[in-house]
Amino acid sequence: MKPPSEKKVVRCWRLGRAADNDFVINHASVSSRHAELELLEGGGVRLRDCGSRNGTYVGPAAARITEAELAGDELVWFSLTYKIPLPLLLQQLQSGQPAAEQGQQVALDRDLIRIGRAADNDVRVRALAASRYHAEIRRGADGTVRIRDLGSKLGTRVGARIIRGEETVLAGDEIVEICGQRISLALPERNGAGGQVATDRTGHSLQVEGLTLVVSNGLRLIDDVNLVVMPGELVAIMGPSGCGKSTLLNLCSGENRPTAGRILYDGVDLASAPESILPFVGHVPQDDLLHPDLTVEEVLRAHARIRLPADVGADEIEAKIEEVCRSIGLLDDERDLRKRLIGSTERKGLSGGQKKRVGLAMELLSDPRIIFLDEPTSGLSSFDTRQVVELLRQISIRQGIAVVVTIHQPAPSVYRLFDSVVLLKAGRLAYAGPAFPDAIGYFCPGRSPAEAGPDAVMEELDRAKATELTLRFERSEYAARAAQRRLAAGGPTGARESGGRRRLTTIRTQWRAVLQRDLRARWRDRQALAVLVAQPLCIGLLFGQLFTRPDGQERWTTMFVCALVCFWFGLNLAARELVADRPRFRRERRGGLSPLGYLGAKLTLLSLLGAAQVVLLLGLASLQIGGVDWPQPLVFGLGGLTVFTGICAGLVTSAWARSEIGAVGLVPLQLVPMILLGGLLKSYNPGLTGSAVAQLAADLTPIRWAFEAFSTACLGGGGLFPAASIGLPCVVLSVFALVGVVAAWWRVRRC
Repeated sequence: MKPPSEKKVVRCWRLGRAADNDFVINHASVSSRHAELELLEGGGVRLRDCGSRNGTYVGPAAARITEAELAGDELVWFSLTYKIPLPLLLQQLQSGQPAAEQGQQVALDRDLIRIGRAADNDVRVRALAASRYHAEIRRGADGTVRIRDLGSKLGTRVGARIIRGEETVLAGDEIVEICGQRISLALPERNGAGGQVATDRTGHSLQVEGLTLVVSNGLRLIDDVNLVVMPGELVAIMGPSGCGKSTLLNLCSGENRPTAGRILYDGVDLASAPESILPFVGHVPQDDLLHPDLTVEEVLRAHARIRLPADVGADEIEAKIEEVCRSIGLLDDERDLRKRLIGSTERKGLSGGQKKRVGLAMELLSDPRIIFLDEPTSGLSSFDTRQVVELLRQISIRQGIAVVVTIHQPAPSVYRLFDSVVLLKAGRLAYAGPAFPDAIGYFCPGRSPAEAGPDAVMEELDRAKATELTLRFERSEYAARAAQRRLAAGGPTGARESGGRRRLTTIRTQWRAVLQRDLRARWRDRQALAVLVAQPLCIGLLFGQLFTRPDGQERWTTMFVCALVCFWFGLNLAARELVADRPRFRRERRGGLSPLGYLGAKLTLLSLLGAAQVVLLLGLASLQIGGVDWPQPLVFGLGGLTVFTGICAGLVTSAWARSEIGAVGLVPLQLVPMILLGGLLKSYNPGLTGSAVAQLAADLTPIRWAFEAFSTACLGGGGLFPAASIGLPCVVLSVFALVGVVAAWWRVRRC
């Protein structure tokens, strides 16, 4: 901070709470005409307080000023409750866009003010995660102002603590926060006049302290990284291939856990309260993870149902989808991509850039307070790359949230769009600070930043050693500035109580949303559907032709084939289901998807498909094969239980497999021993019973029990199994299925 000078003023901006200011700050503690920011000739900046009630402050120590010339990277406070880095303030003023969507201002001149998502509230919260009637503010006869949470799921943050279904007295200039919507209050004077309630969208501030990740072989992928990201910043993480860009992004976003260090969101440690933070942290992976057989609106609708509260109506979801699609260019006056199929390499659909936008839209539905994107421009043309980064810049400014992006080597025009850049080399911090022109000037002194560009920076990174780069940065002024920003980010509003675990929607709602989505995707994949129908038809017809009138041993063979094929149907249906869907599940679980609801939807869908296959197979068999009693309801029930047991075995295989190829390879390893021990090739009685090990292995084989059940139902047992029955095999198959469900759920829960 410099003393005031007599430099000529090039431009002047007005800052304050009134709607006609150049920068509107919807905060009750900010005056209507709070301050002026002057751009001086030669590039300097002067900040002048306009006689505000609560003052203007500068720097991490929050020194109150009347007028001061700023150096260029200070933290500016309007009162001691609203802060913004000077570079972001200048960026938003010069962008010509309103900073962080203007909120509301309500006079505290009534006894009751209701706050919530519904349209008839006095203060409306834009986030759909908020309850319809979330909280209320009351003025007492004694002049006190109280706030009551109305039993909301996420609670109401008052200062540093969270209340749920409780009431508390508000102190002067207290901050209330609901789902990222900051509600500030200026209490009335003694005569009851002058009170103010104002709302303002606020994003997360991110602090990374000593972040380190060491893998099992001792390699340090991330080594003692410190940085801070403020709301409204567009930040690029750059560096050579293999330097740890994606690893750092995944650590900061909560995808992976660090070996050492802390990740703080608004002063709350992510490790101590992931369930209360991660639902409001958007993460867009490098792969699109979209269902290729669904339309854009179907993908967004299902994602909204999984993440948003159950009381959010269909009309609210549709309105939110339209709002988000308009904001990111999927819907405008000339085109509407909401009904376009996502598509794949085999089936034409959206372009690469449009798929990136859909992935971003999925996160924006829940109004995140910070967004991480892993290589959002990978594989895109230069034109699409610039469009995507311009879109991200607009989001950071318009919504007042930080957007952090990994990007390899952007063009100069794209690089200039970033506010800050984090440069890594071998997992170590080489630079963290303003992107243009500072970073280029730091690495390429004496060269024109416009001519050198980011390519020259990458060349310097490749040339120098990581230890030298880290040591040089630690001694630089940018490291000192970063340290000051970290102190400021953990200032008066830093240390706060965590929110605790709260699932916004019910398991039943999530089950229905996942089931409807997967049913629709299965129906659209006609080729896969045709294969599922052809399997029982082909096997059933061939089965009937081979065993038209079985006699002797052939009668037992027909029962064994029925048991084997029904079990195989289930195993084949489920073997790849979870492992193929694992990246998508991990993404949705961040937003609150329950493993139980997810697994229940998969079980329901696969059971419906398996039951249809069983009906076709056994129906054809009973029509063609004579000499066998086919008790239809009973035999279909046994087939359904057998296929369900196979599905559960397949889900266990899929849950524990590391890849789809591995899951498919495990199927014959499961079937072959079951065929050998099932009781047909080697009779269970008396053949296998002569060996205790073989008998135990056979008793642990589902097909052996299914074979006994089918044989008893259709052939009367006939002495093949000792004390042949239907009840015991059904109980054992049910136990196998239950164990499979629990094992699959336990594994999915730990993904």
